[in-house]
Amino acid sequence: MTNDLQSSETKLKMGEALKKLVNYKAFSKITVGDIVTECGLNRNSFYYHFENMFDLLYWTYDQEIKNIVTAFQNANADYTQSFEFILSYIDQNINLCQAAYESLGENDLENMIERDLKIFLTVSVAHITDELKIEISEDYKNFLIFNFSPMVRFQIVWYIRYNDKLDKPRFLEYIKTTFYNSLTSAIMAAGKKGL
Repeated sequence: MTNDLQSSETKLKMGEALKKLVNYKAFSKITVGDIVTECGLNRNSFYYHFENMFDLLYWTYDQEIKNIVTAFQNANADYTQSFEFILSYIDQNINLCQAAYESLGENDLENMIERDLKIFLTVSVAHITDELKIEISEDYKNFLIFNFSPMVRFQIVWYIRYNDKLDKPRFLEYIKTTFYNSLTSAIMAAGKKGL
């Protein structure tokens, strides 16, 4: 086994340990000792890969976001399925998501999400333009992606933050309706204007 592969597997083990531990212990109470005990590793292994617990949390959550994006790309999911997939992931991993929100801060979390939202939004724009049989310029597609990204990012963070207080089916319907209708209207107007 190469060192890079072994290093990746070690990091994944620690990330999985964090995901498990955060389900029954507050992130602020989880220690490096808890992580290495759960993994059967030593403290040196932890500090070889991560500076501290926040570094592990950031890395783990970042990997999770990448996995979500890869999953809905591989499934060739449309925007509706993608929203459902994202919200379902949050529900299934709410403790990790809320630990990321509370420990990394809203701005860092939003920045992590936004980076990968571009893929989701690119697929959504392509799906709607194909569905409507409307051609718009790459420049306008990029404009739409840039402008819709904060709205979607904010809604995802809102869902994490207020997860236990939301009527989830209604929230999903609100976001799908608002996103789809707003994006569709913009694409139709752009098509008429030749943008």
